Amino acid sequence: MEDQYITRPEFEQYSQRMDEYNKRQDGRLKDIDAKVEKIGGMAIQIQRLADNTDMMLKEQKSASERLKAIEDEPKETIKTVRAAVLSAIGGAVAAAIVAAILAFI
Repeated sequence: MEDQYITRPEFEQYSQRMDEYNKRQDGRLKDIDAKVEKIGGMAIQIQRLADNTDMMLKEQKSASERLKAIEDEPKETIKTVRAAVLSAIGGAVAAAIVAAILAFI
C-alpha cells in the first residue's frame, strides 16, 4: 500500500513543476490573445480598405462616363457643322445649276 502514495518532497516537486507549466501556458495564452486581437484589427482594416476600393471604383466609373460625355460633345458639334456646311454647299451647287439652266432657257 505504501507504493501508491508519493512522498511530500515528490509532491512539492511535482506541484512546483505544474505551477511552472501553468505559468508558461498562461504566457502563451496571453501571446495568443494579443495576436488574435491584432488579427481582428487587421480584418477590420482590410474590410475598410475593400469598402474604400469599391467606392473608388464606382467614382472612377462615374468619372469615366462624365469624361466620355465631354469628349463626345465636340464630335457631335463637328458632325452638325459638317452637315450644315455640306448642306450649304449642296444648296449652292443646286442653286447654281438651276440658275444656269434658267439662264440658258
